Amino acid sequence: VESGGSTPSSLAYHNGILYVFNAAYDVPSNAVFAEGTPSITAFEVRDGSMTPIPRFTRTLTDWTDEGGAEIEITPDGRFLLAGIAGIADENFETFNSALLVYRLNNAGRPSKEPVEVLQEGLDWFSAAVIDEYEGKTFLYAANLIGGTVSSYRLRNRGQIVPITPPVQGPSSGSDAGVCWVER
Repeated sequence: VESGGSTPSSLAYHNGILYVFNAAYDVPSNAVFAEGTPSITAFEVRDGSMTPIPRFTRTLTDWTDEGGAEIEITPDGRFLLAGIAGIADENFETFNSALLVYRLNNAGRPSKEPVEVLQEGLDWFSAAVIDEYEGKTFLYAANLIGGTVSSYRLRNRGQIVPITPPVQGPSSGSDAGVCWVER
C-alpha cells in the first residue's frame, strides 16, 4: 500500500483509522533537508487490510520544504497533532518548526486547517508525546538542536498553552540532541 505521499515518517492509530505522516524528505541523497510538501494520509484498517480515505488527506502546503517529524492523536481522539521539523538558517540559529493541531470530527476526519499553530519555543522539532492526567491533556515536545524538552497543556478547543520553559537535558554541545520523548 502506498502512503499517499513522500517519505512516510510517523504513524498514529485511533478507532480503526491509521494516519500516516509523509515527511517529504529528499532521501537518500540528503536526509537532513526536506524537499516537497508534507502530508497526512488516512487509511481505514479492517480485517487486516488498509484502504485509503481520500477526503481525510491533508496536504500541508504552508510547510513545503520544511519536513515533517511526527503525528500523534490525543487519547480522547479529538485532535491530531503534526510536528513540522523546520529548516534551519545557514547558522543553525533560526528554525521554522511548528506543532499543528487539527480537530478530528466524530468520523476521525481532520479539520481542513489547523485550529492551532505553535512555533514559539521550538528549535528543530523532533518528537512529541501526549499524555492525559485527571481529564487534562498534556504535550511534551523535544527540540533536537537545543537538547531540550518543553511541556504544554492542550485545551479543549485545541489551543496549546506553555507550562514550562524548555528544560535542558543532561548533556550539552553537539551530542545534546533529543530525538524522542517517552511516557
